[in-house]
Amino acid sequence: MKTGGQLIVDTLKANGVERLFCVPGESYLAVLDALVDSGVGVTVCRQEGGAAMMADSWGRLTGKPGICFVTRGPGATNATAGLHIACSSARSSATPANAKPSRKSSTAAPLPNSPNGSARSTTRPAFPNSSTALSL
Repeated sequence: MKTGGQLIVDTLKANGVERLFCVPGESYLAVLDALVDSGVGVTVCRQEGGAAMMADSWGRLTGKPGICFVTRGPGATNATAGLHIACSSARSSATPANAKPSRKSSTAAPLPNSPNGSARSTTRPAFPNSSTALSL
């Protein structure tokens, strides 16, 4: 049986992703594990905004999907500068940021700097009917 991380990587590959940019974090360790022998290149970055801008540039230069993975909370907030640049240039990019479910409900736990609020003003949601713009 495949893990959730393997399913995400399979979906990325099925959609033509050859490289992704990230700041490694504990919120998507299963995806990082699945990427090891997947054939998808991983560029590790020092800061989330830079990773988002690299993903945008990759998409512009290659015509392939620009994918950036960041952690929840501050990581997702740091990525908003790069997301704004991609959005304002009408480029498609994807930046999954995991928001963990709370114990009380199946919805994402509120964070003081939630990616849902901070990115909403600068981006378009990939899934308009979803309650979160950046959640996996």
